Amino acid sequence: MQFYEDSLKEYRNLQNSLDTVHRKGKVEGLAEVVKKGIEQGLSDELLVTLAGLTVEEIQRMRLS
Repeated sequence: MQFYEDSLKEYRNLQNSLDTVHRKGKVEGLAEVVKKGIEQGLSDELLVTLAGLTVEEIQRMRLS
């Protein structure tokens, strides 16, 4: 029974790690798309609609 519990714990740890990497990749990809939109002259309002970010987040990205 202990082997099963240890195996299940290891599986859950690995799954959590993969989920974290997946989320991080999505955020980094979204940031790249927003940066390209900024470079192309898209408005804050359009970027908010497309990316689902706030105006403040878009403006911070414009400054960075």
